[in-house]
Amino acid sequence: MDPQVLAAIITALTVIFGWFAIFLLKSWADLANKKREIRIDYLLKAYRCISSSAVRKTTPEQQYLLESAIEDVQLLGNKGSIEVISRLEKADFRQLLELIRTDLRKELNLRKVVIPIRHFRHE
Repeated sequence: MDPQVLAAIITALTVIFGWFAIFLLKSWADLANKKREIRIDYLLKAYRCISSSAVRKTTPEQQYLLESAIEDVQLLGNKGSIEVISRLEKADFRQLLELIRTDLRKELNLRKVVIPIRHFRHE
């Protein structure tokens, strides 16, 4: 085989392989980013719902939203959050909220905060 033809074939195969490899890497990165976005969105909503329900009487609608938020954390939360839910006492959400906060801050590349959560309620 002519060396020039062989060099052209090798070059073409290298380019095709490169395009394919870049496509696969980009697809994997896009999928990972999408999963991360969905997880962050659900955990943010769950955090807000649980936080707004903490240390106050809830309406039946708020109770439903709270239960839904806890189910979302059981689905998408980290192992620590799920373990806290399994031991959760009635209306003591502080430890759970702190774990969700830590998890979200880690996902968003924010510094860790060790200040306890405090609920402010305006009557």
